[in-house]
Amino acid sequence: MPHCTLFYSKTLNLEALDVIVSKLHQAMLESGLFVENAIKVRAIAAESMLTAGEKAPHLHAEIKLLQGRDEVQKSHLATLVNAVLRTSNACHSVEVIDLSPYYYNK
Repeated sequence: MPHCTLFYSKTLNLEALDVIVSKLHQAMLESGLFVENAIKVRAIAAESMLTAGEKAPHLHAEIKLLQGRDEVQKSHLATLVNAVLRTSNACHSVEVIDLSPYYYNK
């Protein structure tokens, strides 16, 4: 834990994708909220994606973590991840989601 899933439009350069995934891992580590061996980052291509009705490059990072971080910590994490996504020319967004220990199992 945590899980960071990057959803990206297929128009994104795949070499750039590897760099972004690596930078996302580093940003999550730099947040100070997680130990390195707990961080999981993956990228999933969206078959079809529209932004404002247009086919345009888009990145969306979804960060799922167990409850226990306060709003300031989650906001800081989202800011760090957003800074990574902002380095691309794509539209981008970040979402931090709390998982309940009652229904998240591994």
